[in-house]
Amino acid sequence: MIRRDIRLDKYDWDVRCFIGYDSGDAVHLCNELMTIGCGSEATSKAYRHFIGGGESRGLTYSNVKDKVSVVTIGHSEEESEMVNTIGHELLHVTAHICEAYDIDMSGEQACYIMGELCERIFKKLT
Repeated sequence: MIRRDIRLDKYDWDVRCFIGYDSGDAVHLCNELMTIGCGSEATSKAYRHFIGGGESRGLTYSNVKDKVSVVTIGHSEEESEMVNTIGHELLHVTAHICEAYDIDMSGEQACYIMGELCERIFKKLT
């Protein structure tokens, strides 16, 4: 599993990305969720999600008040599946940022947030 931290200074937002997790990473990922304020019921549900294996699985939790997100991307042998899951989960982060700043999700600003997240995650992966 690879950890990548992204800071979006413009929005004072931190994104912790965990890419390529498998079921053995479940406890670590749940601890990360709890450190940003994820409640026990949601963390238990996430644990069950994580132990199910990582193939084509992702999960995102954001603490909008504290402007921090945890993004998890399960391991997959297919790069296209990983790209799909990364895009899916980063869209959740984009929506959470837009919610916090009252940004229209159908506008250009939301697209720029998504684009920056994608660019930053892929620069760190290659």
